Parts: sequence; C-alpha cells; structure tokens
Amino acid sequence: MSVSESDVRHIATLARVGVANERVPTLVVELNRILGHMDVLQAVDLAESEQRSAHVGMP
Repeated sequence: MSVSESDVRHIATLARVGVANERVPTLVVELNRILGHMDVLQAVDLAESEQRSAHVGMP
C-alpha cells in the first residue's frame, strides 16, 4: 500500500489537523516509510517464538 498526497490531505482532514501544502510531500515520504516498516514487521514469522514463550512461566 502506498500513501499519496491526496491520502495525506484526507487523513489530515479526518484528524482535523492543518497541514501546509509544502509539508505534504514530506509527509507522503514519512508515512510510506512507516508503512514499509509495518510490512517488515508483518512478514516476521512468530510461530517459533510463540512455541518458546508458551513454556515460560509468566504472571
């Protein structure tokens, strides 16, 4: 998924946040980087980690 300038403006409107037009391109880049990090985290296989944590006594 990729964020466009239109998406940034729409999100700002929904959040009732004023965003200067010259700031929009920077926000597009930043939001796309954040989404890229989320994609990496989503791709992590947690099956082995869950098996190990199941044997740890947690309160």
